[in-house]
Amino acid sequence: MQGGATTQFAAIPLNLLNIPMEGVDTPTANYIVSGVWSQKAAEEASKYLAVNVIASNKHTKHTTLPERTATADAVARPLYTYVCVNETVHGVEMDDAFARALAGDGLLVASYDVIYAGAQKNVGPAGVTIVIVRSALLQPQFASAQCPVMLNWSVAAKNDSMYNTPPCQAIYMCGLVFQWILLAGGVQGASSHTITHISSCTYSTPSCISLCLSRSLISFVLSHSSQSWSASTSPRRACSTPRWAAARSSRAPWPRRRARA
Repeated sequence: MQGGATTQFAAIPLNLLNIPMEGVDTPTANYIVSGVWSQKAAEEASKYLAVNVIASNKHTKHTTLPERTATADAVARPLYTYVCVNETVHGVEMDDAFARALAGDGLLVASYDVIYAGAQKNVGPAGVTIVIVRSALLQPQFASAQCPVMLNWSVAAKNDSMYNTPPCQAIYMCGLVFQWILLAGGVQGASSHTITHISSCTYSTPSCISLCLSRSLISFVLSHSSQSWSASTSPRRACSTPRWAAARSSRAPWPRRRARA
């Protein structure tokens, strides 16, 4: 789907809001806040339904594993429970089967109702989002009447993700990456390849304790700067990031073009 993973912050509650739940008049969603993105996801979802944060690491500025909150058991039957297992800003990884899958151990898709991920970092250019939804949830009546057509999962599925012209170049680039992953031996082979390259790079990770440090991205600090940067574990990015980061920080603005009559 289009719009980046952030667009799914609203798409998730909008597509699930009308799922019938016997004995529940007002649906509530449970959210685990493990970093900046899950915090933003919870804030966006609260526009459409009640949100209950059952665990959070906001008090440590997202540098530790989330801790249960006082309202963790307040909702007996949540509409869904949301978790971001790999936060790309502070580099916090949730240590569960899903997180291990993202690190290269394979993904049990059937264990989840909705899975989504932004293409950027490890798959392709920004603007494409991988969204996996259990087929039983692709019912038009489950979505809110206010759900925009471009966020509607059932519409996207019915039209093979081509309700309108898709971002063809970004999708093509993702296809090239998928081909490389297959040639590298699948997810496990690609993971081993990137971890080997990362071990040869020099960086420090002051923001996260080792207990929750992500295995599929690095949050590090350059030796000549106090500013933190996050990088993908792809070999090219992980090893060249110090040069890339410095170039980004000192890049001059784009020159303005004069309009001609």
